[in-house]
Amino acid sequence: VRHIALVNPFCRTSEHERRRQLGEATANVMGLQVHSRAEPKDGSGGTYPVPPSDQAGVKAWYWMDLASLLPPLALRIGETDAVLDVCAAPGGKSIVMAQRLFRRHRVGSGAEGQAAGGCLVCNEMSASRRKRLNGVVSDYLPADVRSRVRLTGCDGTKLREHGVYDKVLVDAPCSSERHILMQKGPSRDHRSSRSKASPPVIDRW
Repeated sequence: VRHIALVNPFCRTSEHERRRQLGEATANVMGLQVHSRAEPKDGSGGTYPVPPSDQAGVKAWYWMDLASLLPPLALRIGETDAVLDVCAAPGGKSIVMAQRLFRRHRVGSGAEGQAAGGCLVCNEMSASRRKRLNGVVSDYLPADVRSRVRLTGCDGTKLREHGVYDKVLVDAPCSSERHILMQKGPSRDHRSSRSKASPPVIDRW
């Protein structure tokens, strides 16, 4: 299994329609409901059913890599936490954290529309990626939940100047250094010079 459909508990579409398109098999992962999708053996890639939207425009599920589900769950977010997603685009991990943070706002919970205790800050420095992030947040979170979510475009190494957070997720964009490390021959000189020229981000915090 490589990809999953993360069920959106804030969406009011019918469970029957969801199961019709995604199948009956579901799994509960730390309170989140997911449909797993096995890769076709013929290598065709298969299909990814497009999620329907409810009357408020909130979509029913979000397609994501299975591995992307794990980092936000590892934070063990509580409902009163102030949470920061430093490199938030395209938004899948932010949606996972929002589901954990605002779980009392789920459809049928009896607490819809009430003020939440926690908050979520989704940061993305790239303007183009931040635009995509904004679209994901708008598509998957209802208005009362979005009011507790803030999008920012700051340099991730300077975010400590803008507030204090209980939980912080940094899932930085891939630099492809793993592929460079696996190469042999002349590229080793390139690898060495790159490492010396670019100090780790952790050193700049």
